[in-house]
Amino acid sequence: MILAAESSASCKIESVQSRWSFLGGLIPAWKSSVFFGLIPPLNSPLPEPPPGKTIRTTETAKWHDYTVTILLGWLFTITKRTFIVEFCEEGLYANHWDHQSETVEQQLYRMAMSGKVTVHLVSGETFSSKILGFDAENITLERQFSDPDGGTVDRLHLKDGSTVEGRIFAQNDHEVEIETKSDGVKFIAKDKLQRTEFRVPLMITERKSVRKADLQKLTFE
Repeated sequence: MILAAESSASCKIESVQSRWSFLGGLIPAWKSSVFFGLIPPLNSPLPEPPPGKTIRTTETAKWHDYTVTILLGWLFTITKRTFIVEFCEEGLYANHWDHQSETVEQQLYRMAMSGKVTVHLVSGETFSSKILGFDAENITLERQFSDPDGGTVDRLHLKDGSTVEGRIFAQNDHEVEIETKSDGVKFIAKDKLQRTEFRVPLMITERKSVRKADLQKLTFE
């Protein structure tokens, strides 16, 4: 398995390859010699990134691609494109590994990339969390839970996808007045609102470090 790079990864160009195809790009050209080796391959296979790196490919069209496509396309339905192949730096164990013998650190990284996990401690405590990072001895976790004091907030969902939480004090036909914990009193125009929730249970976000020795197991949610 080869992992594709994230958009934010730091990458360097490994190779620039031509990609030939027929019937307007529907059928890719051969990648190995044909007719007993008399005709060499037109397309080369993508290189495999070394351990610890991922791959990014970008398809583009250069001036010579357009020239070849115009000259040969009308007669032989041949098209030509350019593939830029980059190898990218990623976090720990971003490259493929053997799932039959992956280490604890590789399992932790895979779980961290997948989202939330259920943490089972030796003490018997169990909770849902997200893995933020880890070292040789500890795991840094982030979890959310309801306010034990029963606190609530009002939540405004805006049309741009963002939310504003606080306590609504007043509103009229044009705007809502809400007091937030971080920015104080804000006035939100109603034409920017998608929906409003009142008295939503307050969620507390907590980060904590857990020793690996205190872990019984981790499971995907």
